[in-house]
Amino acid sequence: LMDSILQSWDGCLHLFPGIPAETDISFENFRARGAFLVSACRTNRKVQSFSIFSEMGGTCTFQSPWESVAVFDDKGQNIPLQHTSEGNCYFETIANTQYFVKPI
Repeated sequence: LMDSILQSWDGCLHLFPGIPAETDISFENFRARGAFLVSACRTNRKVQSFSIFSEMGGTCTFQSPWESVAVFDDKGQNIPLQHTSEGNCYFETIANTQYFVKPI
């Protein structure tokens, strides 16, 4: 069941890959590769919230649920975001820091 909600086997976070789009669903603190705890909520076919807690620091790569996104840390600072050739997003994290991914 967890693999249908969150996948990270390829080093990239994928939200709700096996859940039908019409299903409202949320989860908190699911463990992902890279020592990340991920939380997200989807209602009315749209991701409403998406956060990542970095336990160890390092690069976090994710498939964005929105066309344009920004990442903020738990102090509200905008975190520089890069893009891969596959269209995924990534940023550098600091250990024991919460990050919030938001549409812009």
